[in-house]
Amino acid sequence: MDVSSTDCALARESVSADLDGELSELDSRRLQVHLRVCADCSAWAEQIAVATLQLREAPVESPTAPVFELQRRRYTRGVAPALAAAVVAVVAVFLGGAHHGPVGPRTTSTPVNPSDLHAPAVQHRAFRAV
Repeated sequence: MDVSSTDCALARESVSADLDGELSELDSRRLQVHLRVCADCSAWAEQIAVATLQLREAPVESPTAPVFELQRRRYTRGVAPALAAAVVAVVAVFLGGAHHGPVGPRTTSTPVNPSDLHAPAVQHRAFRAV
């Protein structure tokens, strides 16, 4: 039986998935058929199975020293207060918008009466004529 390099590449990917228990029953059967007819993939699958078993059985080692440390940013004078002011301004805009309702065109199911658009403005109570 002639085996193509594409079949071998797929089989080698499938070996890894099979070792992790992620291969479907049909794909597992296809893999087993390929491994029976392809000596190279069969040998490779055995090597990978041994390496995977050794890795899974190896004790977990903790690093003795930190792997890396995060460096703290240093702000130049005036940058941190400006950043804080910008954050406060953004929060105020969002909270103000939430308090006063949505911004944008009025959406209503009641049709607008055109004569209401030309009605005189209502005076504020503090400026009402006596």
